[in-house]
Amino acid sequence: MTGPPVTGPPVTGPAAAGPVTALADRLVAVDWSVEWPDGPDRVRSRVALFKEFCRRSAWWLDHFGRPGGGPFLDVAALAGGDVRAGAGTVERVREALPPYLSTSQAAAKMCLAALDFAALREHGAELPDLPDPYDPLVHLFERGGAFYQDCSGVFIEIGGAAVPRRAFRGTLVAEPCAPLDHALLDELDRRR
Repeated sequence: MTGPPVTGPPVTGPAAAGPVTALADRLVAVDWSVEWPDGPDRVRSRVALFKEFCRRSAWWLDHFGRPGGGPFLDVAALAGGDVRAGAGTVERVREALPPYLSTSQAAAKMCLAALDFAALREHGAELPDLPDPYDPLVHLFERGGAFYQDCSGVFIEIGGAAVPRRAFRGTLVAEPCAPLDHALLDELDRRR
């Protein structure tokens, strides 16, 4: 099995402190108070980032023998190890989440799953050569807060766009759906 290519910039700055701390810092810095910090102009990039998350999730689920599931996954739980992010870090991120985004919401669960995945990487766990499944969601959050599942569970709501959840299940696509660079994402949002 060959997955999509793994690419990314070298780790410098705050990330040098460790993947868990760097990720927690990014999540705590998210402005969760508004969905559209710059108006609805970032919806296109946020939907593309969600598609990228789903694309990556499909590869991870396929690796663990669960094709067609998801897209919301907990890699640390699927890997079966005991490595998790520290309780203090998890609590710090939970406290940064707004009350309306309880830990029962998929977005909040993915924040915590991303911390555990970062802990796996930090502890040198043996992982497949697949890209970080949660990084697109962190970018999505940084560009305008959370996503939501509608009450039926059929749609994912992102900045006013209702995206059918089933559209993303189990699609093993090698080509990325979105860049993970804010300047390129801004360019995507300017396209009409």
